[in-house]
Amino acid sequence: MKNILCGGLLLLLCLAGPTASGAAGPSFGTVTGTKVNLRAEPSTSAAVVLRFDGGELVEVLEKSGKKKGEQHPWYRVTTGDDGEKGWIYGQFLAVDVVPPKFALLAHGGSRVLLLSGGESRSLMEQSVVPRYTHCISSGRIRPVTFEAYRQPDPEWNGRQTSRFFDDLGGFLFRVEGGALPFLTGDVGGDVLLVDSEYADAAEIVPLEKGPEEAPGDVKKRFEELYKRSLKEIVGIARGTDSEVAVYAMEFTLKGDKALGVVALVTPRGTFCLDFPATYDEQSTWNVDDGGEFFPRSYVVGSLLKKGESYVFTLHRQAAESYTSHLVAVEGGKLVAPLGSSSSRYIAPE
Repeated sequence: MKNILCGGLLLLLCLAGPTASGAAGPSFGTVTGTKVNLRAEPSTSAAVVLRFDGGELVEVLEKSGKKKGEQHPWYRVTTGDDGEKGWIYGQFLAVDVVPPKFALLAHGGSRVLLLSGGESRSLMEQSVVPRYTHCISSGRIRPVTFEAYRQPDPEWNGRQTSRFFDDLGGFLFRVEGGALPFLTGDVGGDVLLVDSEYADAAEIVPLEKGPEEAPGDVKKRFEELYKRSLKEIVGIARGTDSEVAVYAMEFTLKGDKALGVVALVTPRGTFCLDFPATYDEQSTWNVDDGGEFFPRSYVVGSLLKKGESYVFTLHRQAAESYTSHLVAVEGGKLVAPLGSSSSRYIAPE
């Protein structure tokens, strides 16, 4: 699948708000671009230490002054306690802003687990995790309280579902103010962890959810927009008291190119997120689904209005995986920002 997760993280991070005053822990940053170089010195001519894929969390050690001809400062960062150190240009780093993250909801809806750790565990635990104060799921916002980090059970079978919630490792939160419902059965659902600034700015848009057949005029509109025929288009969500709708669709092959699209239609315009791919009959989109897009398998969890813009959570259950994207309107289209997606392994036993 063509890389659709480029750009856009800075938009969502800025929406999350500034650093809370008096926040404890080291300064941190999130890499906001793809193929971003970490350099030995604060200069584009310096040796490259490593290259970031995008969305990584780093500890910020030092900030340089702006150099002549450059619009941003450089930051000296490290990738972990024993990780690489180097300089990254400030254009590609969101500093001290809490990125929204998907977490797994337990049976009963009263606990949430952020499946995270590895090299960034210490930095997450000190600086980021305590600042998650709310979670968003199925059109509801609930406060959360961070409890502890826990290691996975040595006998855990590798499946990341609510059935095995007590076996999984990660950052554990308690849901306050009432339990949250699942999106889908035993697999549970992904909730979005955010800080207080993000939660305060989010206005929930009430939804009726599909899938349901899209009207003929809607199908015609998208066929004209993309200049190719549709195999299927379904409405997966629409506002109950607003003229907002979300559609998922799959177009017929054009040459060897397959195309799936998720679109948000609002009174201010139509915004699309493309899933283009070369058709290979196996791994066009999901290898465990035989390379099919399946528009009806996409679900909108929550739709939020933030000022004049929209953000929504997009979920998909396949045979062996459960994926979630945070999707935002930016620059006349939809983007799924770096670092905002989640994929869980849910293969049956």
